[in-house]
Amino acid sequence: PEGQSTSLGMFPVLRSGKVASLDQSLFGLRSFLINGDVYPGDSGGPVFRVSKRGKPQVVGMVVERLSTSRRERFPLALAVDAGAIKETLQLLAERKRR
Repeated sequence: PEGQSTSLGMFPVLRSGKVASLDQSLFGLRSFLINGDVYPGDSGGPVFRVSKRGKPQVVGMVVERLSTSRRERFPLALAVDAGAIKETLQLLAERKRR
């Protein structure tokens, strides 16, 4: 967040949160709300879910921290569903082949 890392190796900062609401919509893309601290620079970051076996799975991408004003923060962020991202990338690849 905000260009900070946890080490000289520039490893990412990991935080936890919970799904706050499903079935949101962003420009017609499937999306959901997450309850967790999101800071400038987190946009584009992956949202993971841990399976019952403990294996992480990418389920979305952070696109926006929600707030009522630029200075006021509350712990909600909008994430685009990973399926919507995959569909978008496939469409872009098809368009490039034409």
